[in-house]
Amino acid sequence: MQLTPRLVLLALVLLVLPALVTALFLARNAHPAVEAGAQPGGALEGRLEPRDPTGAASIGGVELVVGGRGADGSLRELARGRSSEDGHFAIDVPPFDGRYEIRVVEGAWQSEVVPASLLGERGPCVLPLRGASQLDLAFVRRSGTPVRGGRWTITGEASRSWFSASGATLERSGTFDGARLSLVGLPPMRARILVRLDGGDRTDLVIDLAIGPNRHTVEI
Repeated sequence: MQLTPRLVLLALVLLVLPALVTALFLARNAHPAVEAGAQPGGALEGRLEPRDPTGAASIGGVELVVGGRGADGSLRELARGRSSEDGHFAIDVPPFDGRYEIRVVEGAWQSEVVPASLLGERGPCVLPLRGASQLDLAFVRRSGTPVRGGRWTITGEASRSWFSASGATLERSGTFDGARLSLVGLPPMRARILVRLDGGDRTDLVIDLAIGPNRHTVEI
């Protein structure tokens, strides 16, 4: 078969373009290796960068936590700070032997973790932001007796982007007091929530979590 310029162009588009898109996606989302060691301490600077639509969520005043990751893998909190109105931040951190990790603590945004270092020639940290789901479950007993809290477990497979149909499996658990369970910073996903209330009641829910508030009332 004789190859015409049109066929050659079509083959290039079909074969080369997907590879370029993949390379750009990986380069945009990969965190560069950071230099671990005797961190001198000082101002850890960077900016927040939204990666998807989030409605009215602001990048100003977002709370950030800086942890220290030691050589043995242990992690401890070192400092906290907030972003400025334009999403920039500068957090004073103490000296630490290992590396720093910056994490978002904000209900409107997912909890993203980025490694950081003050060693070597490095520019400001870029902390990607993705819209989060907030789950609010209110429990009511048909008998009218009060709900005093309980234990919960949530699991699900988080969808990370349009490019990847599935992402990391999320699993969290904890306790709550009273008749209301509130969880923030969750990725959009189909979540399975298992709740064991004080007193022996148990409920197993499957909920599609969208970005923003997700409020439900559960009758026991």
